[in-house]
Amino acid sequence: MDKIKAKKLETLIAGQTIAGYTIERLVNNGKSAAVFKACKDGKLYAFKIFDNDLIERFGHEIQQKRIDKEIGLKGHVINNLVKIFDGGNTKIDGEDH
Repeated sequence: MDKIKAKKLETLIAGQTIAGYTIERLVNNGKSAAVFKACKDGKLYAFKIFDNDLIERFGHEIQQKRIDKEIGLKGHVINNLVKIFDGGNTKIDGEDH
């Protein structure tokens, strides 16, 4: 997700609550996603939103399998890997993410 799209997404979701996480601000973006600082139950989290255009460009099925693998790591503790707490799909401004 390029910086322009990530900043636009930040404008749409900053201060909003998605899946119980209140989005605070954009932290950074990379090729496939943007990461936001979020808060839930008084704890801070990194909240990753994948670029929906990338998923469509490279095939929904292939990208969904990759995302599902990441979500499948929820609850596992693996050295050198961030702990995954949750995952799923959401609509932002009428678009699936």
